Amino acid sequence: MIALGSFWFIFAGHLNISITMKKDVYIILLILMCLATFACKKEAPTVEGRWNIDLVTTYRDEVIINEERDRGWIEFNDDGNGEYEDGRTFEWTHRGGYLTIYEGSRSRRYEVASLKKNKLVLDISYVILERNIRERWELSK
Repeated sequence: MIALGSFWFIFAGHLNISITMKKDVYIILLILMCLATFACKKEAPTVEGRWNIDLVTTYRDEVIINEERDRGWIEFNDDGNGEYEDGRTFEWTHRGGYLTIYEGSRSRRYEVASLKKNKLVLDISYVILERNIRERWELSK
């Protein structure tokens, strides 16, 4: 009887270790799978590339006064230069949530309202004759 009790104690102890080790292996595999899934570096969206100008909405004192659809395209090259569909060229920078376009001595600073892989939304505000004007540019690749 003592021999059977000792055997059962040793067997039960081994069984407990096996179950615990299996759980540990599953936990380690789960952690590795999570790391592999979430640790992959995702490419951040960029303004570089050719964008279709789908819609430009103009607001005066937050009331829509004009909408223009399909205004051609604009291209932002990775060297800081760009081009409009009509052949005009410009320089550009994208810093701190703002996209600035330089054309000769003139510049326009757009707030980047949204930037996703295939969608870019820009806002620009200015004052004409004491009226607040805002344009929203919606672009897509």
